Amino acid sequence: MKSAIACVIVGIGCSGFSLFGYFDKHVSYCDRTTNPCTPVVVTGSQYPKNAKFVKLHQGWGLLRTTSGVIAAISFGAGYFTSGAASVKQRKNEEEAALNEARQKQLEATTSNILDEEEIQKTAIAADLRVKDFKRELYDGYNTLYLEKNPELLEALTAATPQSLPASFPNPIESKSEELENAELLSNTASAQNNNQLLGVELPVTPKLGVKFFDWKQFRDTPEMFPHIRGVAATRCGKTTLFDWLMDVMPSQKQSVITVKRWPHQWLGLDVIGVPEDYQAIRSSLEALQSERVRRTALMAKGIDSPIWNVAVDEWKAISRNVRAIVDRKTKQIISLGAKQIMGEMITLARETNIRIFALAQGRQVVTWGLEGESDLAECFCSIYMGKFAVEECESYRNKYPKDSEQYAKYQQVRDYLESLGNRAAWISCELGEFPAVVPDLSQWKRELPKQPIEPITDTNKENTGISQTSETDDPEQLWELAKQRLEETFKSSEIAETGEHSERDTQEPDVSVPQPQQGGQIPLEPLPDKEYPILDGASLVSRYFSETTESALFEQVLAYLDTSRNASDIIKNVLKCTKPDKDSSRSYSSVGKPVFIYLVRKYGTAALIAHFADFLDR
Repeated sequence: MKSAIACVIVGIGCSGFSLFGYFDKHVSYCDRTTNPCTPVVVTGSQYPKNAKFVKLHQGWGLLRTTSGVIAAISFGAGYFTSGAASVKQRKNEEEAALNEARQKQLEATTSNILDEEEIQKTAIAADLRVKDFKRELYDGYNTLYLEKNPELLEALTAATPQSLPASFPNPIESKSEELENAELLSNTASAQNNNQLLGVELPVTPKLGVKFFDWKQFRDTPEMFPHIRGVAATRCGKTTLFDWLMDVMPSQKQSVITVKRWPHQWLGLDVIGVPEDYQAIRSSLEALQSERVRRTALMAKGIDSPIWNVAVDEWKAISRNVRAIVDRKTKQIISLGAKQIMGEMITLARETNIRIFALAQGRQVVTWGLEGESDLAECFCSIYMGKFAVEECESYRNKYPKDSEQYAKYQQVRDYLESLGNRAAWISCELGEFPAVVPDLSQWKRELPKQPIEPITDTNKENTGISQTSETDDPEQLWELAKQRLEETFKSSEIAETGEHSERDTQEPDVSVPQPQQGGQIPLEPLPDKEYPILDGASLVSRYFSETTESALFEQVLAYLDTSRNASDIIKNVLKCTKPDKDSSRSYSSVGKPVFIYLVRKYGTAALIAHFADFLDR
């Protein structure tokens, strides 16, 4: 820009010189006094009127011409210099704007990543706080119960009384935060061997300087594994492994969607789609999507839903055959395909307590039906087995320099995994990248639920309205049954030792009431339901709601639940128990209320139990 200004200044100066030379004209004439005539030059028009041979001279012609040329060149140079400066300035401004836009985009991307990480950390912290709160709640319950009943603490710290059969469960065994965890804690065989998980011996890994994955993480920290996918070749054992993991991961409901199965696979689970029933698979996926939406609405009200483990085997075949149905005229999607439904489930089902177990025979995006959405694979905890585990180990090893110590360690791990064959595994999850050894599941079998046994009513519980069953697997029933039997045993023992009887005991015994035998034990005899109605929750459900299951009945309760509806509305409208007569069938007091309390205590979350605390404590 300075060069252009200089050129303009020079042009102006030269133009001035040129003009000055033009107006500086002069004349000449001949003086008569001289002979020959000598021209005399005068300035302006100052010459005699009688002068001869007067000539007009136009000034300095050479100076005028030179100045004009220089002025023209200077103006031209100034014009081109200013144009070049303008183009350069425009380019600089465009480059600065582009750099500013890139910087803003980088800042926005970084902010989004940090926000997502913060949200994820907050969610994990919230889950841990809820877990700690449940544990404190159960510990506080146990403490209060022991303070009110100090004799129970003395009985537990001392030897087992002879009057108490050894088969009775421990009455104050600490409740787990979830019902399925209580079953695990009550398994004494697992407690004796810390290297077992659900009766399966966990492999002992070699010390190669690299941490191997501990399969107990799936049981201890299930919140770190929202969804799990298995990548393995056919006949590699992935179905058996995931069949076992369905029991390892805590849940209240288990379902399997697949197109084929062997007789020993998925025993005792709800299997949908065999053989190759893609219409049933489409219906189950749509129902799963509707359940997710319903649970999302409950989540907005602060109500947790029970955990549901859903295994989807042969993912590639399902995504290829269950496609979206599009109306030919309107081009609108009538029914979503498996790819769209499972894509939404993977991204949105974590907070609704729906965990997806996906199995396929390859890691490619096409195999999983996630073309254009490969980032969904990051939502999974991926378990690579066999040759895929070796390849993942090689890829992780190559991140280190070849002459480094870590490279040498992972080379040893790679060789070790290759020697394991199909039992080699590599696990990639939120906790990190780990090699693993698949447990030997050749002898593992799922413990199928036992057939319900007719309850046996204790006549001494006639007034309390509580029945006792000879065998049950429900921790809540074990808890109540153990307390009642232990208290009754202490009372019977005191009577046998002191010989003190109440006024009622001194009266003539009723033939319908059995008397205590030697040792303080009272024989339990079944009585007719007509005279002594059974009020046990599980028995009532099987008797009056035989057309459905407990979990399905609880789902109906949740579907009807709203903050404006109380327990009485649910009992009347969902359980259909409205008759006031206590002795009548399906009555409010003898059927509806016990069933509702039983379902809420067994399947309800801590928030739901707290919501109905006043009703449950009546």
